[in-house]
Amino acid sequence: MGRCRLVVGILFLLSLSSLTEPLNAAELLIKFPTRERTKKFFKCLDQYYKLLSKKHSYHFLISCDANDVKMNNAKVKERFKKYDNLTVIYGERVGKIGACNRDMDLAPDFDIVLLASDDMWPYTQDYDDIIIQHMEKEFPDFDGVLNFADGHPKGSHVLNTYPILGKKYFNRFGFIYHPAYLSYFCDLELALVSRLYGKEAIVDIELLTHNNPAFTNEKDALYNFNQKLYHKDEQIFMEHLTNKFELDFLTLEQVDYLEFCKSKMDE
Repeated sequence: MGRCRLVVGILFLLSLSSLTEPLNAAELLIKFPTRERTKKFFKCLDQYYKLLSKKHSYHFLISCDANDVKMNNAKVKERFKKYDNLTVIYGERVGKIGACNRDMDLAPDFDIVLLASDDMWPYTQDYDDIIIQHMEKEFPDFDGVLNFADGHPKGSHVLNTYPILGKKYFNRFGFIYHPAYLSYFCDLELALVSRLYGKEAIVDIELLTHNNPAFTNEKDALYNFNQKLYHKDEQIFMEHLTNKFELDFLTLEQVDYLEFCKSKMDE
């Protein structure tokens, strides 16, 4: 009788566990670097939480600079404690793109990573569910990149302005954006390289709206600082493009595509 009760008890606990588990086992990591824009950051972060479907496991990884007094203070740290499934890491300032990649070695286990920013406004309810559904449909082994709409024309190159990477694709390079860049053109390189690998899926759904200060005319000191890096990043991109991103498997058709991209850059 005691043994029977034990078995029944275990089955009951297992049934409870299945009820409390997310509907999907995929783990979504939302990587969110930020600097100086405290009010804008928290407004955006709250929106990310508000539009979650709560159907899936998720975790926010926030990267802040230790020397950023607007984010590294007692008031902000206390506010961070109010959020579930959130880790904030303060580290050395490494620039805009460096911050996108920084701390990924400290991230919890994930299957998919979404790169968020305070100028990408969450627009669509249940964005996490949409991301996971499309990733599992297009890249069930998580070896791919999703490129969703951002509310603006992305040009002939089809930029990937808020990249969503499967874990296997991320592991291929070990970064989200190529670390050679400081601020610009990294999204273009990511889009082109993932496309050449045959690992990109373009989805015409606007999950996030790109409220770039260039569009909203809300140009602050940080935006103006990053603007100065444009030409240096352009030079880096052209070097990478000329070297075909050091990819040795390209077909003649793919090489022609890169030549087309180069011609558009020269216009």
